[in-house]
Formats: sequence, structure tokens, C-alpha cells
Amino acid sequence: MEITKESIGELNEVVRIQLKPEDYKDKVDASIKKTRKGMHVPGFRQGHVPEGMVRKMYGKAILADELNKIVSESLNNFLQENKINYLGHPLPVKENENESKNNWENPSEFEFKFELGLVPQFNLTLPPDHVFPYYEITVDDSKVNEYIEDIKKRYGKHSQPDNSDANSVLYASFTEVGPDNVPVENGITTQTTLAIDLIKDKAIQKSLIGLKKDDTVVIDIVKAMNNETEVSHMLKIAKDKVADVKNNFELKIISVNNVENAELNQELFDKVYGVDAVKSEEEFREKLKAEIFSMFAVESERKLQHDVQDELLNKFKVNLPDDFLKRWLLDANDKPITEEQVEKEYNAYSTGMKWKLIEGSIVRQNNIQVTEEEIQNYSRQLIVNQFAQYGSSYLTDEMIDGMIKRYLDKEENVNQVVESLTERKVFNYLSSIVKKDVKKMSYDEFLKVLKEHKH
Repeated sequence: MEITKESIGELNEVVRIQLKPEDYKDKVDASIKKTRKGMHVPGFRQGHVPEGMVRKMYGKAILADELNKIVSESLNNFLQENKINYLGHPLPVKENENESKNNWENPSEFEFKFELGLVPQFNLTLPPDHVFPYYEITVDDSKVNEYIEDIKKRYGKHSQPDNSDANSVLYASFTEVGPDNVPVENGITTQTTLAIDLIKDKAIQKSLIGLKKDDTVVIDIVKAMNNETEVSHMLKIAKDKVADVKNNFELKIISVNNVENAELNQELFDKVYGVDAVKSEEEFREKLKAEIFSMFAVESERKLQHDVQDELLNKFKVNLPDDFLKRWLLDANDKPITEEQVEKEYNAYSTGMKWKLIEGSIVRQNNIQVTEEEIQNYSRQLIVNQFAQYGSSYLTDEMIDGMIKRYLDKEENVNQVVESLTERKVFNYLSSIVKKDVKKMSYDEFLKVLKEHKH
């Protein structure tokens, strides 16, 4: 066997594997004998089918299978031994029959070629010479009051009146319709809730008052909400797809729901935080204020993370073997994907891969590691949070430990946890070394900043 490699571009190489009969003959013969022992052919006793018949019936398939095993193992060993850093996986170089030296009818010498897309080399110098704005979001009384009203509503008394009023929440089926109010073929359809008091357009808001079960009404949902996040959530579509929504929607009322707000008293405090955890309205407001501040801090950190990523991606130009990666995406995708789709999505994919390379460099430079204890703790929090969303907070340690074990028994879950923890550690490191210009502002002002940066 002979394995060689040659450069065919700045970030591309071809590995050539040449096999002679002595490299594969013994394995093929052994596989033929094994197959022969288990064969059932009318007119022959099991294990006594003539070898020539076995070769005629299964010879090519067995040869291909054994060659595939030899080539795959040899290629992997070669890449590891030579410490070749590559992206994706090696792609077989396809040759037409006239160019190929491989003769499957009369097997002799075989040659297999594989193209590699190499990991680019780049110099990463940290910290970047840049000052990043950090938005410290203040929490005033009006924001606390807003959250208190939401809590009072969530823990309030529910009822289903005959007709809707300004405070009703409608549960309805949404059907996308054209100019003639006829359902659009393959249009958006869903079932969701719509709070009348959240509708920004007063005319549309008024049209939803006085409705009862099975009534229908056609509205412009984008105009009604005037909020991309709300529309994407209601229609169950990606946020960046909201701009494409041009049609109206027919709402068929499934139910009308009203909520009588809960009183701000000890009973409510106990429901939200547990018995006697909070004993006064002042304590309740302070605890809630701290929670809101923590939630806003997460959004500030996310904004800083995006800014730092953008700066590093712009500063450290990372070239990729783009043509190779596009072909690799076509080959590696579980679901069929077209060249047009790859072209459309490649920019986002390549940006993500470039960031992963930068992230990997930071991990190696700073010896960032994820411990088994961190994996266990992260998984525990993941499970506890998931059950809390469904209103189930009573889980014993034994129950949680069992769920953690089952969750981490799957390799893909472990990889996902390690990836999330590594990403968090890399950002924590970057956050600790970059220069920040702290700007205090309200949450509404922060949203304006996000909107301006988006455009």
C-alpha cells in the first residue's frame, strides 16, 4: 500500500491511496469463505456451495466492502499520524470510467483519491484594540409595575365570557388569506392566543371587541401588533420572515378568555416565591427588581458577545476552502439539499465556522477545559428549568440524578453540553479582557439600540 498527498490549492490537498492485490486479497478470501459457510442455496448443503458460485454472486460486493474498510482505516490513520487538520470530512474524488484505473471485473491494483479542505492558519492577538459599549439596563418602578401586572394576570382567576371585551384574550385559528379573503394555498395556518389589550392599532383592537365563539374576523396581524417578535411568536415563524408577511389573516374564535387579576397580597407572594419567602410588598418588589435586573443583564451580555464576535471576525480575516465546503455540505446533509440552498445559506454557515475556528484558538491558547462536574451541574440545571416551565417544581434529587444519567448516556447530548459550556467560558474570558464603555439606560432605550444596530 502506498499513501501520498499533494497540494492542489492554498487550503486543499488530495490524498492518494494505492492498493495492490496483496493488500486486500487475504481479507476478501476470508470474507468469501465466511459468506460461503452461511449460504443456503437449493441443491447444496449449507456451507458446501461452490466457491466460484459465491464469487460470481457476491464477489464484487464483498470486494467493495473490504476495500472500503481498508481505505477508510488507512485514511484515518494517515490523517492522525501526520496531524493533518481538516474541515468537514474527506471527499472522494470522482473520476469517470475512462480515467479510472480501477477494474472491478478483473481486480488488480486500485487507486482511491480523497480531497481535503484544510484548517486555515491565522494569528489571533488578544485583547482587540477596541472599546466595546456595555449597556447596563436600569430597572425603574414603572418596569417593576409592568412585571407585577403581568404576574397578577398570570395568577389571576380565569373565566370564559360569552363576548370579548378590551381585556379579553382570544384563542383562535389563524389562516392566511389573499385580497379576496380566500385562504392562500400553502399559506400560514396556526392556532394561538391574542391579547386584545396588546394590539397597537386602535381600529383593529376595536374590531375584536364583542366577538363570541365561532365568530370570524379578518385583520392585518403585522399592523395590529407592530412588533416582529410578537408576530413571529404568534405565527410560529422565524423573526426574519415577518417582513415577508404581506397578507391578512382570518381569525376564527375558538374561545374567549378573561382574567380577573390576583390581589397583591401574601397569598400571591407565596404562590410566586414559596410560603413566607417574601413577607411584604416592599420585599416582593425588591426581589422582583433584582430578577428583572438579572434578566436584562443576560441581554446586555448577549449584545456584548455579538459585538466582540463581530469585531474579531472583522479583524482576523480567516480564509476558508469555500468550494470544498460547499461540496461537503451537499454531501454531508442528512436531508436532500440543492446547490441553490447551499449558495443561499453558505455565508451564514461560513461565518459560524470562522467563529468556531477563532473560538478553538482561544480555547487552546488559554487551556480552557470543561470538567465532568460542570457537565453534571449544567445538565441538572437544564432539567430543572425544563420541568419548571411546565409548572412541575417538585423533583427529588434521586429523580433528577436518574434523568441526568439518561440524558448524558447519549453522546450527542454530552457534545452539546460541552459546546455550550465552552462557548460560555470563551465569552467569559473575552468579557474579562476587553475594554468596556459602560452606558446606563432603560430597557426601552436598549431596544432602540438593538434596532439601530440591526439596520
